[in-house]
Amino acid sequence: MIAQFVRVIASNHIVNTEKLMIDESWDDNKNEVPIGNDVWIGAGAVIFLGVTISDGAVIAAGSVVTKNIDAFTINAGVPCKKIKNRELFF
Repeated sequence: MIAQFVRVIASNHIVNTEKLMIDESWDDNKNEVPIGNDVWIGAGAVIFLGVTISDGAVIAAGSVVTKNIDAFTINAGVPCKKIKNRELFF
């Protein structure tokens, strides 16, 4: 589930005074942000380039995700950090 106003930043550019941006090659493989199954992302969260969100993860509203998120964990904050493991109920 992805709530409203979530932003996934899946692009970036090099800031280098020695080269023009137009001269830089574009590699689509570097722009992936894999999101697993049964993931919950709260309203207004921001997820940055290159981050992987594993299955069952929960990201709190307003969090800024700059690093990979482990499976079945609850995460929150700026920057986003693990709060605890997600308990599974059957």
